[in-house]
Amino acid sequence: MHKNNFDFLRLIFALCVIITHSYTLTGDAETDWLYTITKGQVFFSYIGVRGFFVISGFLIFQSIMRTESIIDYFRNRCLRIFPGLAVVLALTVIFSFFFYSGDFHSYITNKSVWTYFPNNIKLFRLQGTIQGVFENNPYRDDVNGSIWTIQYEFICYILVASLFFIKKKSSLIVSLFALFFLICNIFFINSFKKINFIVFGYDVIDFSTFFFAGAVLANLKIEKLPYRKIIIAASLLSMVVSVPLGIFRYTHLLAFPVIVILAGVSSTKLLTNFTTKAGDLSYGIYIYAFIIQQALFHFFKIGKWEMTLWASAISMIFGYLSWHFIEKPSLRFKRHSQK
Repeated sequence: MHKNNFDFLRLIFALCVIITHSYTLTGDAETDWLYTITKGQVFFSYIGVRGFFVISGFLIFQSIMRTESIIDYFRNRCLRIFPGLAVVLALTVIFSFFFYSGDFHSYITNKSVWTYFPNNIKLFRLQGTIQGVFENNPYRDDVNGSIWTIQYEFICYILVASLFFIKKKSSLIVSLFALFFLICNIFFINSFKKINFIVFGYDVIDFSTFFFAGAVLANLKIEKLPYRKIIIAASLLSMVVSVPLGIFRYTHLLAFPVIVILAGVSSTKLLTNFTTKAGDLSYGIYIYAFIIQQALFHFFKIGKWEMTLWASAISMIFGYLSWHFIEKPSLRFKRHSQK
């Protein structure tokens, strides 16, 4: 059992995404209240998704350093992503009829119904909609608007996999990766908005910045630093102070990964006891929450606060089921290094 706070942090990050989506999916003009009080500098889903990437970079760097086979590395990564994703996509196709504007015959002859699963399981060039599903909801652009970030996670897996072949130079290379993405994020990020070939260049730079920040912190063995609480407090203070100064955009690129990893490597008994018993609910919550929120609005037309509450509760149930009946059993097929 992992005696750290990472599973709990991922749970919080998944719930952060639900908060922001509750505004969007109920047709509220605001992004969320964090966006409002920071005058557009940050919102909850931004924090949630980037937090996922920081933790992933920290853990995946250690994984590639331990692995003795690049095949085993990708096998393990695929076992973490695809079983849960395949099930949510299959269930979406099966149950979307209940949110469909036509009859059963038109549903089963609807081409977009049959292409939804294959177009999304391949991760790239995703299909957002099933024609006729959630047509009367405020947000009709996606049936499940969370799964698009998984492709960028997999791109980061590919990038960090290059370290397998140059492990003796891994410290240098991962630092260069991190520096490259950081510089691009600070100075050239808008230029990458023009790049749209299979994936969006802007998102590759943005997500990779946080992923490789986590990887660098793993390489530096930040968990061995003394005075963790002081460092977390100082980093958090720098982020808070930067908001009224209008420079949060820059300060959080360094401070946020430090906060996430130092909080994650700590072990808080109450939190670790909860996640030990409940399991890692975060991935299941993340991949089910959006469609649950769409379904809730379809049937009940609820507001953002009710949406946040009910979607969080129901998504946690689905996260629990996904972890214990799909994800965890799949991970038994992982191959671990003997180092």
